[in-house]
Order: sequence, then C-alpha cells, then structure tokens
Amino acid sequence: MTDKVLARIVALKSMPIDQLKKTWRDLYSTEPPAYNRRFLENRLAYRLQELAYGGLPAATVKRLEQLGEQLDGGK
Repeated sequence: MTDKVLARIVALKSMPIDQLKKTWRDLYSTEPPAYNRRFLENRLAYRLQELAYGGLPAATVKRLEQLGEQLDGGK
C-alpha cells in the first residue's frame, strides 16, 4: 500500500463525521447512508484502496452474486 493511500485511510479515524460524509460524497457521488461512523470509515477505506489499486475482478463479482442468489433463494 502506498504511503499516500495509507495516510488517507489513517486520517479517516480522526475526521469529524461531517467530513466523513463529505468524503463519501466525493468518492461515491451519492449521499452517505445513515449508518454509524465505523461503517463509513470501513467503506471509505475500502473505496480508497479500490480506486488506487482496482476493485475485484469481474469474474469474482459474478461468482459472489451467484453465491448470494443461491443463499437467498434467488431474490
């Protein structure tokens, strides 16, 4: 992990909640969900890494979706 990405992730812990929500809007281009601070920090940390290094391969996403459908009866 590059120092810049790691520094941004570490900074999430000390950000006020309104700054976390602004960061969410910047990174996801949506309004932040009404979840707790820990959820926002975790999802933002994932997003920062995803943008820096790439997300899951398409085949992995497809397989996870298939497994999810099997577990919830295709809903």
